[in-house]
Amino acid sequence: MEITELTLWIARLSVLGLMYFFLLLVVWAVFADARAAARPERSPAQPAPLPVTSPVSAPTLIVTGGAAPANGRAFPLVGPLEIGRDASCGICIPNRFVSKVHLRVYVVNGVWMVEDLGSTNGSQLNGAPLHGVQPLNKGDRLVVGDTEFLLS
Repeated sequence: MEITELTLWIARLSVLGLMYFFLLLVVWAVFADARAAARPERSPAQPAPLPVTSPVSAPTLIVTGGAAPANGRAFPLVGPLEIGRDASCGICIPNRFVSKVHLRVYVVNGVWMVEDLGSTNGSQLNGAPLHGVQPLNKGDRLVVGDTEFLLS
């Protein structure tokens, strides 16, 4: 079987077309990445802020163990608060075992609630795994990564 000049030209044009197609895919992926980086990130598991319907005393989360933030540091709860590795969180814990936005503390009808936002390594409340939304009471111990908080 003999390869003709026409067959060679068709093969060359096909390879050239494939190269341009892959180049187009790379450019498209770079632009999609740039657009995604420009958009503000929202956690899909994060509920909408809930209204406070009754006055609430301002409890405080005190760091009692872990590497960061420093032990003894107090964080007053004055509104919804996110805890995670991301710098935009109210309490930032730069630890590889903490998710970007790990959990959320907020108030509903005068009761402080805590919710794990689908973190990879989970959270603990009083030594038990935190599942769903659970109430927070004074004296409760909350563990995020290797950082332990006491609610006082």
